Amino acid sequence: MSPLLHTVRPYTPTQTDNLSRPLLAEPTDSISLDRLESALTVGAPSPPEQPTQRFAEAHDSFAFVFDPDVRPPQEENLYKGFFAKGDLVIWVGREKHRKTNLVLQSAMCAALGRDFLWFRFAASKPQRVVFIDYESKSFSLWQRYQAICEEMALTNDEKHRLKENLFILKVRQAYVAGHPFPSFPVNKTGPENEEAREFWQRLIERHPADLYVIDPLRCFHARDENDSLIVQLLTQIRQHFKKAAVIVTHHMRKLSGESQSVDLRRDMRSWSDGIRGSSAFKAHADVVVCQERQMSAEEDEVVYLGAFLKDGPDIEPTALEESNGQSFFWKVCPRVPDKLKRSFDVLKQAGGIFPKLTAAQQELTKAGGKRATAYRHIGELRKRGFLLKRDGRFILQDPEVPDALTP
Repeated sequence: MSPLLHTVRPYTPTQTDNLSRPLLAEPTDSISLDRLESALTVGAPSPPEQPTQRFAEAHDSFAFVFDPDVRPPQEENLYKGFFAKGDLVIWVGREKHRKTNLVLQSAMCAALGRDFLWFRFAASKPQRVVFIDYESKSFSLWQRYQAICEEMALTNDEKHRLKENLFILKVRQAYVAGHPFPSFPVNKTGPENEEAREFWQRLIERHPADLYVIDPLRCFHARDENDSLIVQLLTQIRQHFKKAAVIVTHHMRKLSGESQSVDLRRDMRSWSDGIRGSSAFKAHADVVVCQERQMSAEEDEVVYLGAFLKDGPDIEPTALEESNGQSFFWKVCPRVPDKLKRSFDVLKQAGGIFPKLTAAQQELTKAGGKRATAYRHIGELRKRGFLLKRDGRFILQDPEVPDALTP
């Protein structure tokens, strides 16, 4: 089995794929791209070589001028209300706050064509996913993978689909075996940078995917994280990964002084100022996911997850809990988020049953809410399963009474 590519499946000596031999016979100072290409083409033929263009030829200004008379194709949603194909997603949280766990769960859901948390899977088919993991140990990765599969109650067909669609590159194990893995190039010159650029171009060409996950950013590149270099890095990511969606996990600055008092649940925008290189990421990413681990009053572990989107409404921080001890599978806590609680209570006091959504919105505006806020909160309550459609009516679901409807 190649030290660089692992699909988290049991290995037996009877396997005869291209990865059953070592990628490199012995440690070297540079990656053999030809051997890497061979290793990364398991189960799928190599795409045809595409002719390259000079910058002067490709940079036809007329091709990039906005034409109001031509309707462009809409980006295909991968998860409705979350992110689409071609989006650059920055997934942020402090160390040991379960980022890798949740990102792995989202990657597995995309590869299976399943919903993730409360986000509906909206792509036309299950996605091909490449997960570049720089830090996980082999056993802990295997343990998380198997526990999530068990909690999702996958059939044999689904397990096969997952194995075919999700590929995990174990970079930590490559380092341990003495195999270099070049840092992602960011506008540097010199032969070493050209070799790295060629490495990444061929990796992407020979291992195409709908979604790439890079965990974490600090291991992916070898540059400072000031705003100007971050902008260059994000531009290079778009140029290399092209139309694929890309999720990149990133850490926060260390807590100090006033930043300790910012609570993700209360002020997600201010909390996000603690992202290293925050202004560049928030300006250039399509989606910024904010994640924070806290302990509840009952000493249970709770993860709050929210996001703000370039082309959509904010996703208010929502409490998540592990489905079972050591399941590594997270689900929405059965309680109304703080920012929706007042709207929920107003609807409950109004009887909890409405002939149309507009009637529910009117109840919120009569109680003093703004029209735009009422519209958004009704949508959030619907999306999270607190306002259900039954027999042509909309009925409020009380999270305090499982399987019961309000009133």
